[in-house]
Amino acid sequence: MDRRVLAVIAVAAVVIIVIVAIMVMQTPPGGNGNEQLGGNMVDIRDFSFDPGTLTVANGTTVTWTNLDSFDHTVTFDNGPFISSELMSRGEMFNVTFDRSGTYNYHCSIHPSMTGTIVVE
Repeated sequence: MDRRVLAVIAVAAVVIIVIVAIMVMQTPPGGNGNEQLGGNMVDIRDFSFDPGTLTVANGTTVTWTNLDSFDHTVTFDNGPFISSELMSRGEMFNVTFDRSGTYNYHCSIHPSMTGTIVVE
């Protein structure tokens, strides 16, 4: 094989390794978990909850992960659920929804951050 072709392949391999390493370093502890929890995740990033509204089946556990550089909370406006404590980057909070209904929540530090869980 031509040396130039081998050099291009070697450089491409190094670039791929560097990109993967950067992605791994930027993932907070615990990852985002979407693959493991069937997408019942809410990411906290850029001063918002993503998705803003999540619809789940009764009995589903929802996990919030703070991917932001700032601390946030998950504070429920209604329902029998315990709100989170202050969550730093990479921290997670879980709630199992065992009653149908619409549950609104916000960040107690940043009240403009709001979200909704709809339980069917």
